[in-house]
Amino acid sequence: MVQVFDLDKQVKIKKSPINELSFLENDKVTNLSHVDFLATLQQKYPGKVIYLDIYATWYIPCLKEMEFAPALHESFYDQDVVFVNLCLQSPKESWMKLVKHREIHGENYFIAGDDSKAMMGNFNISGFPTYMLIDKQGEIRTMKAIRPSDLENAKKEIQELL
Repeated sequence: MVQVFDLDKQVKIKKSPINELSFLENDKVTNLSHVDFLATLQQKYPGKVIYLDIYATWYIPCLKEMEFAPALHESFYDQDVVFVNLCLQSPKESWMKLVKHREIHGENYFIAGDDSKAMMGNFNISGFPTYMLIDKQGEIRTMKAIRPSDLENAKKEIQELL
């Protein structure tokens, strides 16, 4: 279990391996098997603040928030912030098309099927979009980070972790 302190309440995250985690880079999909998603992020981006966007390809509010994400990304260009996009509860083909069509910047991950459902349960994700902030030490600071559409407040929240 990982303990998270989120807005004055303690949340416990159940760790469980994901059978298949897909990563998209330059139109090439890399599949990782039997990995812990959080540990993967912590290893890949040590010393970085991670802004995690958890979304579904079919949910309109997720797609609408994506329109605001580039401005947030630009605000932290060349800083120790990584923008990670995680697609759940969607067909893999839809994820790949969406990333390409919308030119979604940042790191793009996908978890399918039962692993997607388990991820939602383990991280207490009740809906989409969900935004999380992970600090430079790899600890989840909030599971309710401010959305990109609230640009100024999202910037302040990320800046506090730098």
